[in-house]
Amino acid sequence: MTDKKYERYYDIAGKASFENWDSVMHSKLCGCYYCCSIFPSSRITDDDWTPDLHGRTVLCPECGIDAVIGDASGIPIRKDVLEELYQVKFGTDDGGGVDDEAPLRCVGSGNFNLDTVVVRDYPDGPAGKRFTERTVAEEVGGTCGNVMCLLANFGFEAYPQACLDDSPEGRNITADLERYGCDTRFVTNTPDGGTTLLRVTHKRNPDGSPRVAVRAGSPGGSRFPKRKFLRARDQAPAFVDALTAEFIPDFYFFDSPAAGHRHIARELRTRGATVYFEPAAVAAKADLECVSLSNIVKFSAAEVPDISFADAFTDKLFVQTLGQDGLRFKLRDGAWHTLPGVPNGHVVDTEGAGDCTTAAIICGIARSGKHFGELKEEDLVPILNDAQRFASRMVSRLGSKGNL
Repeated sequence: MTDKKYERYYDIAGKASFENWDSVMHSKLCGCYYCCSIFPSSRITDDDWTPDLHGRTVLCPECGIDAVIGDASGIPIRKDVLEELYQVKFGTDDGGGVDDEAPLRCVGSGNFNLDTVVVRDYPDGPAGKRFTERTVAEEVGGTCGNVMCLLANFGFEAYPQACLDDSPEGRNITADLERYGCDTRFVTNTPDGGTTLLRVTHKRNPDGSPRVAVRAGSPGGSRFPKRKFLRARDQAPAFVDALTAEFIPDFYFFDSPAAGHRHIARELRTRGATVYFEPAAVAAKADLECVSLSNIVKFSAAEVPDISFADAFTDKLFVQTLGQDGLRFKLRDGAWHTLPGVPNGHVVDTEGAGDCTTAAIICGIARSGKHFGELKEEDLVPILNDAQRFASRMVSRLGSKGNL
């Protein structure tokens, strides 16, 4: 527990780190109560901000998190003050963070890619025929890969479960998961595994508007993705036995309706885990079985526009994201409620917005201190709004995980 020597600054810090561009610009010294770095306000550039409802919120030039305060706020910019604010806002105290001594655990199965992010430049302008390309990132991606990395960044014990091949690319995915802080004891790299490569190219239309081209493949030059999941008849039961011999995760996340994942979801929910399913479609019998096995089901309106299937279930949280228009949600047998989006006039890359939203929802539920069955609609509104704010910030940077 924190001694709360600086409790008088807790509320001030929350206000001083939101829509704070003018305040920071009038400060001489600034600090970030996430990474606890201290720097002059002159370090803040025109790229270090994200839009909020009524103004700009400064992002830390060191870690990219919106936890910057300036001395104009009246808060002393010192290491001990920042560290205590971190514990309250992001750590173990009444601020509701994930407990550092007993962090929550999430296991994730599904899609793990090696993403190559490419930017195309046009020396004669976007209407010209000439262009050059530059690679700006090569890292783990895929819905499950992104969610696991984001949760590890939030302080979770994140355990990806993946069956990758032993190619250099497959091993790079494993190494990158570890770099982001994931525990890869359930990730395998074997000759009979599968690795999918995704090339994401950011282009411009002739009028200058952005567009993204995505091309999938696999190691060795194939133009087809190669995915391998646990077999339901033997590998998935063996995995559940090995996992639960060590611990029962607080959350199980999956994004593919593979039979092995359905077995894991069924078994872990029976043992008390909160199961979160993120489908790319809800059409096949397997998709609906995944929905029935889950506590939380989130999907985008672009991929799943018809929400009528949700009427058949009265024990779940459904979340449908609506792009820049926000999202809508339905808890158990309640009505659908719509929450407006968070404007961002500085959008760079929306590829990972949904994954950022998912990770923030899981983290928000964890920080609420409530089990899924205890959640009410009024609990979910701030959680979902915070998730949208987080996703809105992250799309201001290239890459599926924003500024991590």
